[in-house]
Amino acid sequence: MEPIDEQYLGEATLKQSSLQVSIIVPTYNSRPFVEAASESIEEAMDRFPSSEVIYCDNGSNDGTLEYLAALKGQRIRLVSRPEATIGAVRNAGARIASGKYLLFIDSDCTIPDDYLIRLSDSLVRTGAASIGCRVYLPRDAHWIPKVWHSMHFPASSSNVKWLNSANVCVSREAFVAVGGFSESIETGEDAELGLKLNAHGYRQYQDLSLAVLHHRN
Repeated sequence: MEPIDEQYLGEATLKQSSLQVSIIVPTYNSRPFVEAASESIEEAMDRFPSSEVIYCDNGSNDGTLEYLAALKGQRIRLVSRPEATIGAVRNAGARIASGKYLLFIDSDCTIPDDYLIRLSDSLVRTGAASIGCRVYLPRDAHWIPKVWHSMHFPASSSNVKWLNSANVCVSREAFVAVGGFSESIETGEDAELGLKLNAHGYRQYQDLSLAVLHHRN
């Protein structure tokens, strides 16, 4: 592929069976993690046919791009955007996405096979324009990030002012209305997106049922 520039079925999910989700995965020298990430995404897509995945590579030189280029599937696309900010990389994927909702998942995260079903249910149930969750740490993580994680992980699902871009879904309508991620800042693009969504009156919701596993601390 050449780059271009048991079941969780709630009633709401069944009513929204035609929901289209574009999964956008930014990558940069992610070879130790991207295989597990892509396999978990493929398994989730198998259970949610109305979906696609777009990998957006930021100039990897460790074999990540070659691995992604070898993936086969009609619902898989690859964008190469070297030497761009992370916001610009994510926006590159969003520009060619066809889904009603844009799901951003980092390349060092794995998702459960029923993730997209849960996401569909949550979007319908909450009516939020943006939904996501902080990430879990692997069991063998160092004690320092584990302590930080225990201090910051939310106690319950709730409305929030911003969501971590490693695991966040935004409606295309809201994403376009606020101009997507900032392409001029090196980090903090997720908080900045949250501020813009707030300013436009869009609701953001953290759903603990959508937590994913983050493998790189």
